Amino acid sequence: MNQPQRILVAISQHGFGHLTQVAPLVNALRRYWPAARLRVYSGHSAARVASRIQGAFEHLAASPDPGMEMRGALDVDAAASRRAYAAWHTDWPRRMEAEMQRVEGADLVIGDVPYAVLAAARRSGIPSVGVCSLNWADIFAHYCGGRPETDAWVGQMRAAYAAADLFLQPAPSMPMAWLPNREPIGPLVQSGRRRRDELGRRLGALDGAPLVLVNLGGVPMALGFADWPAPQGMHYLVPGGGAALPPGFSDLSRLDWGFSDILASVDCLVTKPGYGLFSEAACLGLPVVYVRRGDWPEEPYLTAWLHQYGRALALPRAALEGGELEAAVQTVLNRPAKPAVEAGGAEAGLRLIQALFR
Repeated sequence: MNQPQRILVAISQHGFGHLTQVAPLVNALRRYWPAARLRVYSGHSAARVASRIQGAFEHLAASPDPGMEMRGALDVDAAASRRAYAAWHTDWPRRMEAEMQRVEGADLVIGDVPYAVLAAARRSGIPSVGVCSLNWADIFAHYCGGRPETDAWVGQMRAAYAAADLFLQPAPSMPMAWLPNREPIGPLVQSGRRRRDELGRRLGALDGAPLVLVNLGGVPMALGFADWPAPQGMHYLVPGGGAALPPGFSDLSRLDWGFSDILASVDCLVTKPGYGLFSEAACLGLPVVYVRRGDWPEEPYLTAWLHQYGRALALPRAALEGGELEAAVQTVLNRPAKPAVEAGGAEAGLRLIQALFR
């Protein structure tokens, strides 16, 4: 076989970043192998998947890994995560049987970044590729390791990741030096169209004031926008969820645009460290104000990369919660622009995957 006829893509639903990250690679594969049939295994809705992955696909609506349980966008719930992984690993042989049934018939398995499906592909003799800037073994061990049972689960996770034919590490990534199959590639980003003037008209911000997107990714965090001070000299675009907002704010959910186009059309992003938003911002040359998560193991590598290649400024969490953004936003906007980062990860990943079928 010199090309796969059926591709299974398993996507973690911990926020939206894993879908955002793997989609450019999947879209590149589909352009190169247009006849291949695609099955997407993820707890994300089919509509959510279709917002990033182009073309027809079969949707297997199930969660392929536990991810991490969260208390809002910034805080991990370690106890709840430990319980979720206990349920996932208690009967590992049965887990493998279930995952082997899911990969049956596939010619290529891609995981961003579920691990059991990669182990199942190895057992089934199917080429497999892990793709991610992190892995759940290192994340879980950081919060929940140190016990005999949890360390055993981490061992199973690491063995599953190492069983893949390739593990693609898009820049920026955690080191993952223990992985024997890792291959660094450039950023995996699919940027939208810049429609700045049109967005200003849609929001009623016609005075040239900076448009500031406040978005903490796919894990929600309640922010009391009604209690924030009125923005002076800028306009906020926020996830309002349809609620009434004060003057100077616009609700992201009322704007019928793709998120990539929105991100490409604002002047500054306020967010937390996460692969999708950080990498897209750097590839757009978009200034970023971010609130540290503090103990997320991937964070130091994301923030160091963004400060090296983009315009970025850390904001205290209390300042975000109180809506005290303007000084930080103005500071980062005033910094000299840097060249936009080139997003070459999809093409590099495609070449490495092609080599598996030669």
